[in-house]
Amino acid sequence: MAAPPWPSPTKTWHDDTYPAIDPTRPELSLAGKTAVITGGGIGIGGAIAQSFAKAGISHLALIGRRLQVLEEKKAQIAIINPQTEVLLLQADIANQEQIQRAFETVKSTFGEPKILVNNAAYFDGTVSVLKDSVDDWYQAFDINVKGSLHVARSFLSVAAPSPRILNVSSGQAHLDAKLFPGMSAYLSSKMAQLRMFEAIQVERPDVVIVSCHPGRVMSEMSAKIGRKKGIDTLDLSGDFGVWAVSDEATFLKGRMAWVNWDVTELKEKKDEIINDNLLIVSLGGWPFKE
Repeated sequence: MAAPPWPSPTKTWHDDTYPAIDPTRPELSLAGKTAVITGGGIGIGGAIAQSFAKAGISHLALIGRRLQVLEEKKAQIAIINPQTEVLLLQADIANQEQIQRAFETVKSTFGEPKILVNNAAYFDGTVSVLKDSVDDWYQAFDINVKGSLHVARSFLSVAAPSPRILNVSSGQAHLDAKLFPGMSAYLSSKMAQLRMFEAIQVERPDVVIVSCHPGRVMSEMSAKIGRKKGIDTLDLSGDFGVWAVSDEATFLKGRMAWVNWDVTELKEKKDEIINDNLLIVSLGGWPFKE
């Protein structure tokens, strides 16, 4: 715990996991459920996969482009929870046909999945919105937005009733662009992705969709912006993922939270968050109402 380095709705700020999001808590059990994680082999997706195993997930499907890293994650999960059945699916979220086949395979193997973690994303270094090619700049949208739409549609086409989606977003999308020179493509695509999932939430009120900022962790993607080590732990990202798909987090439906915010304090603010329509994308400084 530390003092919040950014404005925070909770007084308590976490950079590591803590008891309220411990995946072994009975209230957070995922026993009997099937989950699908895109980009589930490494980094944030891999951490969520391991935390799901700790929470007793029965069936876990990991989707990724590199089979080797998926196999390595499966071996790690087998140590954590030998009872978790793991299905590895090699597919690119930018390819609609591959993704649809992957989700149909999940259904035919495990039955209707209950949980989706939309985690796979694209960032390949800095790119100028004015100087570099439009195609290079727009590639972030092809993967982070269009690819995420492929994933969401395919999941919902095979999902169990009342499914849950955790969308791994980025808190950077909300911060001043001057803090992240050369990252306009990534930040813009993540904001568009967030609005897209808000639209999906409107069209499918039976689904509980929660977006999250996964923390400032060490990953292949963060290494591309020069980060040498993580500020937040991957355990925090993973364990928060378990909590975010639980009944305790239902009040965040259609909203976004940072993994650093204390969930106990968030739950205490439940009525305020819902009644004042907080934690959604809006224009600051002007109180638009329904």
